[in-house]
Amino acid sequence: MASNPESGMASSEQMELELELDSLLTLPKSDFRTFISKNQFLSESIIEHLVGRLKQKERELYEALQQRMAIGEILRAISNSPNNSQSVLDTVAEAAARLCDVTDAEIMQVEGDKLRLVAKYGPSRIWWIGATRPINRNWVTGRAVVDRAPIHVADLQAAETEFPEGSAIAKKYGTRTILVTPLMIEESAIGAILIRRFEVRPLTDKQIELLKAFANQAAIAIENVRLFNETKESLERQTATAEILKVISRSPTGVQPVFDAIVQSCGRLFGGLTVGLNMVRDDVFDRVAFLAKSPEMRDETAAMFPMPLNDHSLAGQAMTRNELVHIENLSAEPSIDARMHFIFQRIGARSALCVPIMREDKAIGSIIVFRDHLIRGVGQLYPPV
Repeated sequence: MASNPESGMASSEQMELELELDSLLTLPKSDFRTFISKNQFLSESIIEHLVGRLKQKERELYEALQQRMAIGEILRAISNSPNNSQSVLDTVAEAAARLCDVTDAEIMQVEGDKLRLVAKYGPSRIWWIGATRPINRNWVTGRAVVDRAPIHVADLQAAETEFPEGSAIAKKYGTRTILVTPLMIEESAIGAILIRRFEVRPLTDKQIELLKAFANQAAIAIENVRLFNETKESLERQTATAEILKVISRSPTGVQPVFDAIVQSCGRLFGGLTVGLNMVRDDVFDRVAFLAKSPEMRDETAAMFPMPLNDHSLAGQAMTRNELVHIENLSAEPSIDARMHFIFQRIGARSALCVPIMREDKAIGSIIVFRDHLIRGVGQLYPPV
């Protein structure tokens, strides 16, 4: 179909002219202005087009510069904190909120079958640092981790069928638009970063891609710290084992120096309030080595021994069942009697870990560690034993 000559330039001619004029935008600003001043024949509409495109490119350059600066800041934080991801995650959350034009950004990390909030930026009080939620597909962040894929919901309050838990929370706190991207290490999701708006305003494709970049940085930070701590812990275990072997070689006829070396090594590895090594004698077990942060702790627990070999104590449970016993919260443990609860409260013990010392298939003793906070990585206790 022929173009209407009175409707302006034909579409093909206009496109060619726009391509020529767009090439002018690559000129330095001073040269561009000189060109405009020397070519007064250009129509006002074309000049407006050029000026509008120039402003658009300036905005794009500014956004690209801001993104590059944010990524650079995150990379510096990673290099400066090889064993601490917190400062990196805080930086990532702030940059994600600022550059994606949202008020809130949060980073959650996988812990077993739950997600724990480890960093946040913004005024929202929906979650607090340390809060956990089960990983499932009924809320957006849980599904992003399960499916290992980004999820963008324009209006979460209207998604009751798709995300029943997430929609209920959104209605309670006012969340509307949400975007979640999983933190991926190879094929595994180790967490997620989410941004939210309290109005229905979907994210742009550029913002979605930008959040993926921030997710990659957060995943790198978490993995770097994990590898650093894993290497450090492996070296500490090897050092502890070597020290114990040296004591064994120097004490071929006596076991007490070896027992003392074991509780000392466990104390250094786990930072326990108390560490005890118990040995079975007939139908009871007695404490043969002990490490405590204060004499009061030693005196408080000394009168408890010898103890009957049954499942009324944590050490007894480990030895009678021939298995590791890990109590994350001593105050809520029903198997502990009132007397032991009182003692644990007095010495400030909040969690405990006990492993049996095995000879063939029989427990001949145990090592128990009490701490004033949660014990993680329970398998690390085995090498010193």
